[in-house]
Amino acid sequence: LTQDPAYKAEGATVVSSLDEALKHFGPDDQLTREQMAVMTARIAELQEDTSGGNPVPFTDKDRISSWALSAVTSVFQNGVISGYPDGTFRPLAKITRAEACHMIVNLINLQQEAA
Repeated sequence: LTQDPAYKAEGATVVSSLDEALKHFGPDDQLTREQMAVMTARIAELQEDTSGGNPVPFTDKDRISSWALSAVTSVFQNGVISGYPDGTFRPLAKITRAEACHMIVNLINLQQEAA
């Protein structure tokens, strides 16, 4: 499936410019939590609330890449993601299947509430 040209093209649209170091689409690569946040924000067209009313509370927010900060903020503000009990987000950690499923379910619920 990952070798299919249409699949690669669609994925490249969502993942394009995912981070400054990414020089290829990498359909078989593992995702970090911040990369998943960027893809989720793009797919759902979520916008960051810049009014300052709901800033990212993560204790490690200084470790979130500059290209991902707005997306992490928007998915947090929209209730799609949350951090760990210790107050961290762990942006460079590989996202687990459970975490990805949690984000997808939250995104579906958000979309249904908006409909």
